[in-house]
Amino acid sequence: MIEQEGMVQNSQCKIFFKLSQEMFANMFGVSRQTLNKHLQGLLKEHVLQWKQGYIEIFDYEKLIHIGELD
Repeated sequence: MIEQEGMVQNSQCKIFFKLSQEMFANMFGVSRQTLNKHLQGLLKEHVLQWKQGYIEIFDYEKLIHIGELD
């Protein structure tokens, strides 16, 4: 979806709608605690940033690769 909308540029993108961690977790069918655990790993790897409910992806290709491993 993100690629189709043309939001990815140079492997980076921003998601401009605000989501709470609880709403984001519900989208994936996981608890907020599980989501937070995975987000912390992605933050440490500088794959994305979660700030004030907005998501900025720094390395979209790496994020896709990580998702394919699960």
